[in-house]
Amino acid sequence: PFYVEEVVRALLDAEAVELHEGRFRATERIHAFVVPGTIQEVVTARLDRLDTEKRRILQIASVIGGSFHRDVLEEIHGEAQLDARIAELQQGAFLEASDRSAGVEYGFKHPLIQEVTYDGILQARREELHREVALAMERRLPADLAGREGMLAYHWSLGRDAERAEDHLFRAGDEAARAAGSSEALHFFREASRLYFDLHGEGGDPVKKARLQRSIASALYYRGQLVDAVEAFSDAMESLGERVPRRQPAMALRFVPNL
Repeated sequence: PFYVEEVVRALLDAEAVELHEGRFRATERIHAFVVPGTIQEVVTARLDRLDTEKRRILQIASVIGGSFHRDVLEEIHGEAQLDARIAELQQGAFLEASDRSAGVEYGFKHPLIQEVTYDGILQARREELHREVALAMERRLPADLAGREGMLAYHWSLGRDAERAEDHLFRAGDEAARAAGSSEALHFFREASRLYFDLHGEGGDPVKKARLQRSIASALYYRGQLVDAVEAFSDAMESLGERVPRRQPAMALRFVPNL
């Protein structure tokens, strides 16, 4: 159904079809119109017919996400005629109003519109936009907005700023842990750990490594994965220079004096 809708909109955009007295009517341009073979081609053709500014708005929005705050978009695009252009993009069925969180928010009419728009951005420009989006979110979104830290970690990561991404992943993990979201916290902490080791290799701050492993261990513990939690707690201790026995006999020998 979405393919059929987009083909009809493409016909209207190309003026190959017009609406006359409540009915569609073909024009002379119908003979030159080539019906795209896939939904991606239909959406791409419609995007190509947009003027530069509207296409730029959609590109920025596609980097922000499936739904986006107007304030974040304005921080990057600027205020001039933004609302008028958003209204035209709504009229063209590219965007729609959204109310997932506080503030003025919009979303893509269909996930494929976002996907095709995003895929059409050059890699270097895409990374630059992710960094711009992260800065805009830091300036415009409330610090206590649910999921803010995870969003920032995501954009800094795709913007190739591993250090900032890692910092926000730490915070996102702490936020999820406080909200009893152990699965989400585990994901964030593991991602932070991966970024930290990519950044520092075998070096880096041992206290920070221990904190990462401890956070992973806590998330595993609250998920009931006790064996994995013990391993992660042991990794945390070893990051601080503590020798931790891993084999059964050595663990038994250590257990007796501890008891």
